[in-house]
Amino acid sequence: MLGITQVAYDQYWKEGLSIVDMAKKKGIERREIENYFITFHYQEMQKWRKKGAMNERHYFHLVYELKEDITEFIERNLNKE
Repeated sequence: MLGITQVAYDQYWKEGLSIVDMAKKKGIERREIENYFITFHYQEMQKWRKKGAMNERHYFHLVYELKEDITEFIERNLNKE
């Protein structure tokens, strides 16, 4: 999604950049990053539902928490000052 190498990602991470910060450097809008992760998680949850590994109650619980969890994930970097 970011169009960078693992080496570049690791360097940005060491510098304290979050995924959102890295995307901004590459001209990728925050909305695009959010949509990428939302789509990925939605597709994975659909697989779990079809396999019966997730019931409807668990599914809806995760859906409601998904946006908040993604926001926290793409904004965090423990190296950030």
